[in-house]
Formats: sequence, structure tokens, C-alpha cells
Amino acid sequence: MKTDFNDIDDLIIRYLSGETSPSENAIISDWIKESEDNQSNFNTIRNIWLATSQINNGATDFKINSYNLNNIQNDTKSIFDEENESNYSPSTRPYTFIKILKVAAIILITLTIGALGNQYWVNKQQIAFNNRKINIETTLGSRAFTTLPDGSKVWLNAGSKLEYYLEFGKKTRIVKLIGEAFFDVKTDSSKPFIVKAGKLAIKAYGTAFNVKAYPEEKEITTTLVRGKVVIAGKDNADKDFVINMKPNDNIAFFIDKSQKINTLSKLQRLNNRIQKSAPIILTELNAIKEAEIKTELYTSWKDDRWVIEKRDIKGLVNDFERRYNIKIQLESGDIKKYHFTGTLQNETIEQVLVILRHTIPLKYKIDKGLITISEDEKLMKEFKSANIDN
Repeated sequence: MKTDFNDIDDLIIRYLSGETSPSENAIISDWIKESEDNQSNFNTIRNIWLATSQINNGATDFKINSYNLNNIQNDTKSIFDEENESNYSPSTRPYTFIKILKVAAIILITLTIGALGNQYWVNKQQIAFNNRKINIETTLGSRAFTTLPDGSKVWLNAGSKLEYYLEFGKKTRIVKLIGEAFFDVKTDSSKPFIVKAGKLAIKAYGTAFNVKAYPEEKEITTTLVRGKVVIAGKDNADKDFVINMKPNDNIAFFIDKSQKINTLSKLQRLNNRIQKSAPIILTELNAIKEAEIKTELYTSWKDDRWVIEKRDIKGLVNDFERRYNIKIQLESGDIKKYHFTGTLQNETIEQVLVILRHTIPLKYKIDKGLITISEDEKLMKEFKSANIDN
């Protein structure tokens, strides 16, 4: 005899939560085998359950079960116009598959909003399923926090994407990153945590580290805060290499050689102010390694207080565009030679520009989502008269 899907939805949710008995597990198994549609329906509910569990993990005590689904449905009657909800009774469980999807979507939104009050959370986030993969993507102007199935925590910066398989944590722990993320990895010596960024594989066990890999910046930077990280890839001769990182190390891999030379020149000029030892050129890897750095300069983007030290204005513009979802244009080449040091704490982009004017002789114009920045000649004369070294 076929099992009515309306009668099994509660059972599926309790099964995913690990609350069913062996006999109930057998009922679910038989129901799944009845048809391909049943298998597909089960897989979809499981995927949604996994996503909501990851958003929920560590942020709230909300638990997905039939009681909460019923409450959410009662609180959102306007969404369900197929029937009169005033006659609804928890014992009848009048769900259709489409309704469960709608309710699950509400759960995703509810958990995301709930996490906002926890600290800082995603403003706009997409969670998608494709070929047994979970994609978590942040839009420009937003950041996100999530806990992976193994308990590892991830902070995702604006305009970034994190991808992993549904089987994550069972045999392997592999994620793919485009953009920037800070990882606080749960210790598991039997399964290394691997971040694939571009052509690099960044391997950790129980570690806290930051990876910045925006394609438009043409470099991949890894900053180690705690523990141990091993970076693997191929050198300029297409040979395999492995680099061991220590806490307070920072390694930047560059796509083209000229960019590395320019960056090294900047590091040498700022060496005495930012780091305790000189950067090391890894010529065969087209990379630069820095030791004993101030890690907060690379990781505080995720915190309430964003600490910036001697950052050139051109590099900051890229971060500002993503963080505030706005286009910034530097009108003159001279403005790019200036640097900024300071701490930003939840300021708007307008407030940030005012702060910049205290240390950089600039003027700006905001028009229809575009900020134009150029040198302010009057301020520049004042800076020179005050003997400010740029």
C-alpha cells in the first residue's frame, strides 16, 4: 500500500533530526522505494534541512520539526491561499510538497534574520543546490557567517562564494572558495580541511586562517592566525610544491611577475611599520612570504572594528566597492600614492570618506551610485606645509 506523502512529512523531518525508531526508518525506506518522485521529494527536503541546519548551527536554538513548521505556517497564512487556514489542526498535517518548500524557504529567511541579532550576519545571501553541492554566496555589500557540518566556522566577505558537497565531513573536508573567507577549523587529524582557491590547495587540521582570492585582484593571499597550514600547488615549471606556514605568516601568490615586484616594493617601504622581518621572495613560485605580521590587518574585515594600517588608496578602493556595493573611480593618478591608517567601525561610506580626508588630501563627489575621488589642491598644500610624508 502506498504511503500518503501528507502523512509522512513529519516522519521525514524527525528522521533527518535523528528522532525516529527503527520501524519508522523502515517506513521511510519503503516509501522512498515506491517511486522516483518520492526519492526526489526526500532528497529535496533533506537538502533544505541541511542548509537550514548549517545556518542555524551555533546561532540559535531553533529546531526544525513538525511543531515549528506548523507554527510558521500559521504565522504566514497570507502565503498559503489554497485553503482556509482557520480550519487547520496540527493533527491533520495538510501539507503538500510545494507547501513544505514554501515553509522551508520561510525557515531560511527566519534563521538568517535571527542571526542578524547575534552579531553581524549576512545582508543578502544565496544558498543553492546543484549536483549534490551546496553553494553559499554573498552579494556585494554583505557578509555572512556559517557553521559547516563538521563544526568548522566560516566568515564570508562581500562578493564571495563558498562551495562544498553534501557529503562534506564524512570522508573528506573540502571547500572551494572564490572571494575572501576566514576559517576557524574544527580539529580532526584524520581528515584535513582543504580550501581550494584558484590553483592552490590550502590544507589545515585545527587552525584559524584567512584566504583572500578575488579573481579580479589576480592574487591569492593566505594569512595564518593559529595552528598550521600547508599550501600545495605547482610552480612556474609546473612542478608540485608544498609550503608550510607558521602562525603570523602571510603568503601572497601572484598571477603575473610584475604585480609581485610592485607589491614587494610597497612592502619594503612599509616594512618597519607593519612587520618585524623583511618579506621573502619566492621567485620560483611567483610569491611573497611575510613573517611576524599583524594578522588583524588581514582578518579584522569580519569584525566590528576593521583595522587598517598603511593601505594604499587604490587597494582600499577595491575593498570599499565590495563592502559598500558602490562604484568608486579615482580621477587622478596622484591620489593613488597616498596611504591610510585607521580603524573603521560600522561607518557608512560617506562617513568613511570624511575620515579619509583627515589623512589624505582628497575630495569626492557622489552621484547615482558612483563616487569620484580626486586630489584636493587646497588640502594638499596644507598637508605639505605640515610636513606630512606621503
